[in-house]
Amino acid sequence: MRVNKEVVRKMSTVELLKYVKEDNNKFVYEACEYAFDILKNERGVKFSENEMDNIRLLLEKKKNDNEQVKLDTPVVEDTLQNEIYPLLYSQNNIIFLSTVFSPIIGAALLYLNLKAEKNIDSRKIIFIVFYLIISFFLILLYNFVFIDYVGLFINKIEMDSTYLQWRPYETIIKLAYKCFISIVGISLLWKSFFGDIKYRSKNILIPFIVGLVIYLVTILL
Repeated sequence: MRVNKEVVRKMSTVELLKYVKEDNNKFVYEACEYAFDILKNERGVKFSENEMDNIRLLLEKKKNDNEQVKLDTPVVEDTLQNEIYPLLYSQNNIIFLSTVFSPIIGAALLYLNLKAEKNIDSRKIIFIVFYLIISFFLILLYNFVFIDYVGLFINKIEMDSTYLQWRPYETIIKLAYKCFISIVGISLLWKSFFGDIKYRSKNILIPFIVGLVIYLVTILL
């Protein structure tokens, strides 16, 4: 999490004192550090030796907690200091786009990640193609077989169900079904391709727009 110092600077002295005196999980290390600097160097707040010791202990604890969070997550902030880590489309974003639009989007983003890592080989391409085949087979199975059973199930719950009543349920259930396919498939491929690699998350605006355009064209046609 990146903290804007100007936002912290606009806080009242009473609010800033909470950051350096209360061990609140909502207060991240960077915000507490900014608050202490502003209070001491800009607002002339005097702290006793005991208060200074307590603040140092609090900041140290916050810093350790912050470092632990960074160790626990594979995604690091996209900063100059972290340029040593590759810039990839994140696993969660790939699952999201595959669910909302198509497994093709997910497969393409996985390929682009491999290309960025210069880690492409025929085995990985085969795995991606295999994922696409299974995904489309399961989606077709839903569209032509499972959907009838789901409709019967909903009708049993709502005996007077009409198509308009059924349609929202259909959309939600289909998205959940596609999400399950994406989570299982993408997670397995990610583990096989990238393991526990640390990386910076790449913006998904362009893939999202591409997926949306393809979806709209498909609907209009």
